[in-house]
Amino acid sequence: MTKGLRPVTATDNCHRDIARDLLADLRRLDRQVKDGRLPNVLYRIMKRDQRTHLAQAA
Repeated sequence: MTKGLRPVTATDNCHRDIARDLLADLRRLDRQVKDGRLPNVLYRIMKRDQRTHLAQAA
């Protein structure tokens, strides 16, 4: 998907890296859904998000 993109600036490199990480996460989550591990994944994501929101509120 990102093979044809050539980053020009450091910001472009950062955006490319973020996009690559997001795609990897989506593919991993997709595999986990197919394996029937979705409830466990959703629980961990919710717990992580709760900690993030609590830290931001402080």
